Amino acid sequence: MFQTILLGTDFSPGSRRALRLALALACKEKARLLIVHAVPSFAVADVEGRLVPRIRNQVEAAAHRNAERRMATLVRRARKSRVRAEGIVLTGEAPRPSTGPRNGTEPTS
Repeated sequence: MFQTILLGTDFSPGSRRALRLALALACKEKARLLIVHAVPSFAVADVEGRLVPRIRNQVEAAAHRNAERRMATLVRRARKSRVRAEGIVLTGEAPRPSTGPRNGTEPTS
């Protein structure tokens, strides 16, 4: 039925419960498990409120490395359960919601 299961994680207790369910389903269906985590973008300012890009880059790099380590743990756990698993860690800003029509046309009344 399922070939690939996508699991988003923030490494929280709720995400760990979701991982257990995804592992059980992947085992049952012999499906691949794709685990994804998005590291948020940070805004780092000095005491006067000016943005400091160099520090922001360092903070984001450290957060990304930490997420990669945690992701590796989840992938190892999945593979130990005999599930084909892959982990992906993304970094960047989330897309902003569009205020316009979804299909490029004006809404009808």
